[in-house]
Amino acid sequence: VTDAAVKNIVKENLFTVTCEDGRVFSSDLLIIACGGACASYTGTTGDGYKWLSRLGHKVFAPKPSIVQLLTDNSVTKALSGLRLDCELTLTADGNVVAEQYGEVLFTDYGLSGPAVLQVSGEVSRRMRKDRLTVPVKVSLRLFDEKTLLSIEEELMERRRTFASRPSEQFLLSILPQKIGAMLLKSALERPMSLPVSTITDGDIKKILSTMRSWNFQVLGTRSLEQAQTTIGGADCAEFSEETLESKLVSGLFACGEVLDVDGDCGGYNLTWAFASGILAGRSAAMLLSDKAGGF
Repeated sequence: VTDAAVKNIVKENLFTVTCEDGRVFSSDLLIIACGGACASYTGTTGDGYKWLSRLGHKVFAPKPSIVQLLTDNSVTKALSGLRLDCELTLTADGNVVAEQYGEVLFTDYGLSGPAVLQVSGEVSRRMRKDRLTVPVKVSLRLFDEKTLLSIEEELMERRRTFASRPSEQFLLSILPQKIGAMLLKSALERPMSLPVSTITDGDIKKILSTMRSWNFQVLGTRSLEQAQTTIGGADCAEFSEETLESKLVSGLFACGEVLDVDGDCGGYNLTWAFASGILAGRSAAMLLSDKAGGF
């Protein structure tokens, strides 16, 4: 059966599935395998949560994961489309909750890229009704300590050699031009047209400090529509670990993203979808075989 949008599911002696077009199907067993609530263009609707809830299961509200972050964009918008490989640290209420090394992409709305997507779930978990419950910050470390020592020596020499050049050129060849200029602006908060000779030893310390920890205040995440996977779903404690059959409703199985399982980038969510689908399908087939006295 295809192209059969489901309107309702009830369980009495049998499961009864009513479709939007009026068709009705009945069965001894039922597997809910309809995905989460993210990226509706792939066909997901989030209806699985509604059906499982109506059948008596506890369902945690869906939130986006593997998703871009919204930040104060006073810096990121000017750098939109540019990328950096760096070490990212995510803090919530002053505590480190995630660290990741990889590519960070600056965007009009905030930050993206593999390193950002990897830690984004920790931001979603600290949101309620689209608002953060605690202050969250992303810090980018652009260079290790050994490299920063070399950069410090280089900057001291540049101040002597290129004294008359505008400050915005102070980090040329150390960082991409636009990124270097914005980092200087963030670190010094002074006109970039001033000559390099006006940069003090204290200013150089501020530049190095910003390279060590360039901070961006996180405002939230983009929506479920832009996310790659969903946090939340049916409470796994209410399903058998061995079969994925419901502990509350006999003959009901669930698998994939409709359950409260989410993983990191790298194929883990697909692996869970495939593996849990196989387990639920085999378990349902074995149960049906037992009821029929064997095939």
